Amino acid sequence: MKTILPVLILILLTGCQSYKIKNGKWSFVSWNEGNGGTVTEVQGADQNSFVPINGVYAKDKNYVYLWNNVIEGADPNTFAYLGKDYGKDQQKVFFGGKELKGADPNTFQIIEYRWSKDKNDAYCGSEPLKVVDVASFKILHIGILNDWAKDKNDYYFDAKKIDCDYSTVKILNGSYAIDKNRAYFDGIPIEGVDVKTFQATDGVSAKDRYRDYLLERPKTNFYINSTPLKSPP
Repeated sequence: MKTILPVLILILLTGCQSYKIKNGKWSFVSWNEGNGGTVTEVQGADQNSFVPINGVYAKDKNYVYLWNNVIEGADPNTFAYLGKDYGKDQQKVFFGGKELKGADPNTFQIIEYRWSKDKNDAYCGSEPLKVVDVASFKILHIGILNDWAKDKNDYYFDAKKIDCDYSTVKILNGSYAIDKNRAYFDGIPIEGVDVKTFQATDGVSAKDRYRDYLLERPKTNFYINSTPLKSPP
């Protein structure tokens, strides 16, 4: 399914958290309506060299931190926050505290939140897409989460390359698409549909001339209780 959690964290919590000295120790202070305020000491932080970068990133002479957690492998001497939850040091690129494996910090560019590229590849979050033609890669801006992308060879949904008939793909909405052979929900094939009459009725349901589709658990169950709501005549 879609990678929603980082988006919610970014939208809902930015501005509601910060680093502060509490009881003589650098701590991460956060607030939300469910739990109220929480204060968590940044364990192992060097108190004399600790410096907040923004509300959620910080560093000291030894480590870079996201919230109160060490970002493994990040160099505090060269680390820079790039915006939209991305950061880099002289050797590596990071998203949400995770390394983008293989990303080139010298040519790295943020396309928009969750989407980025360098001279070699494109990335969704911290996942490399193994794009063959980076120059033609673009986000399609279909649906509020912008999960669809393509280059001249392939379509992508979220962090997945879709095994589809490229020349006949038609994206119906933020979740559904079809090609000449089959339909897709969040990039996952739905076998056995009538492609000529298949249409999305909203973000999670669709229909063709034979049946209605309600994808409650799209990775394992394409119909209610694995049974079509309508049977073919």
